Amino acid sequence: MKFFMIAPYYLYWHYTRGLTELSKNLLNFIVFELHFFSIKELLLTLFSPFQRLKENYGNSIVDFENIASALVVNVIMRVVGFVVRSLILLVGFFAIMGTIFFAPILLILWILLPFVLLIFLVGAVWAYLTYQI
Repeated sequence: MKFFMIAPYYLYWHYTRGLTELSKNLLNFIVFELHFFSIKELLLTLFSPFQRLKENYGNSIVDFENIASALVVNVIMRVVGFVVRSLILLVGFFAIMGTIFFAPILLILWILLPFVLLIFLVGAVWAYLTYQI
């Protein structure tokens, strides 16, 4: 007789602890994506040189060729750093938006899951009872 007590215990867990843990897990996914893509760090260093590569301008003020070449290299490294960081930020924002978009859908599916299981069970019994040989 204890076997038939599984359904009420499962439904109690499913709609109380299971639902709250699913909500916490979805929030953890968003926090994970924020840390995985380093959103805060990338925003703070958006205009930094790529991989901190830069040229020194040298000690001489009159060496315009050295100053110009260092300036060009430094500008290119900053542009490359900006582009790479922007692409990573874009991918990160799409991942976070995807999680935010699919989280309510997953919660609704979680709520409807026992009803779907019941419908399949009733359908299977109905198909078994009406099966004609």
